[in-house]
Amino acid sequence: MTDVGTRIGVYIHIPFCIRKCAYCDFYSLPSGDVPKRFVGALIREIGMAAERFARANVSTIYIGGGTPSLLKPEDLDGIIHAVRGGFDVDGDCELTLEANPGTIDADKLIAYSRAGVNRLSIGAQASQDRLLALLGRIHRWDDVTRAVNDARRAGIDNLSVDLIYAIPTQTLNDWRDSLNRVVGLDACHVSCYELTLEPGTVMYNTYKPIDESVALAMQSDTLRILGGAGISRYEISNYAKPGKVSRHNVGYWLRRPYLGFGPGAHSLWGAERFANPSNLDEWLGGIESGEAAWSITETLTRSDAAFETMMLGLRMVKGVSLPLFQSEYGATPFSLWGGALEEMRRVGWMDWGAERIWLTPLGLDVHNAVCGRLL
Repeated sequence: MTDVGTRIGVYIHIPFCIRKCAYCDFYSLPSGDVPKRFVGALIREIGMAAERFARANVSTIYIGGGTPSLLKPEDLDGIIHAVRGGFDVDGDCELTLEANPGTIDADKLIAYSRAGVNRLSIGAQASQDRLLALLGRIHRWDDVTRAVNDARRAGIDNLSVDLIYAIPTQTLNDWRDSLNRVVGLDACHVSCYELTLEPGTVMYNTYKPIDESVALAMQSDTLRILGGAGISRYEISNYAKPGKVSRHNVGYWLRRPYLGFGPGAHSLWGAERFANPSNLDEWLGGIESGEAAWSITETLTRSDAAFETMMLGLRMVKGVSLPLFQSEYGATPFSLWGGALEEMRRVGWMDWGAERIWLTPLGLDVHNAVCGRLL
């Protein structure tokens, strides 16, 4: 268990979407709204968890999906009220809600803001309507600009925008236009994800992956255009203005404890990782029978945790704190993986100083290969 006062993150999964995007392999269900039965079960699950985990302070809440912006404002308010009622929530808690621009309007955003949402993550994905249609998105670029303006009028100024690159048929000029338009929106955080065509998705059987050289050029343009606008890379796929990193996601990369609610949500508490079933009926059955839906899926050894600390911490540009690593594990990365680290430094993937170890820009681009060297 964590000590009294330990700050944790809370993740809430809303698995409903108006329709599934052509590239998406996340657990989601088609629906035009979020059923009341689901909201009631979610509130009940939060209450059950509070009885066991109430000793910790909640510093971040992240409501993801799916499409959380399908939530009626009164239902969102009830969910947030359940967290605040069951846990000690920090006064400056970062409360993020993911939003599809095609599902929000000015009135809804005002109500969301009143409920406590102070950070909005807008799934823009591309500035070209033809690419949005290819991806199966329900919105168009005009919806993105409207959503940003409505959010600011509602008092939500901490705005993040998601973009996808390496989309089939996407050109370098398309990608540069998307980046420049997001800069023009004055977003304070941008997430740029390379599209992977996953088996089982609509796009997997329809398109071939974009040429790797084009994807690398897009990554280079991302660093140049966003960096030139003062939106600096702080993690493999994430860029932010000073002071505007995603505190919730940084908590994941630092392996801070977090609790997940809703079907498919995961949690980390001490050495235990547990998860809810990725099936709505199974999850509902557990909650409505009065039992926690999650089960422990893994008890981590010290060696497991040390590897995860390196794997996750090296996603961040600043890397891993050497003093904190040694304090936590009674060893240094060099005593555990010395030969591999030296070799990765030699080839230009990695470097270190007295206080930290980090990946170079080249190393960040081959993060999976770096982790493979540590196994």
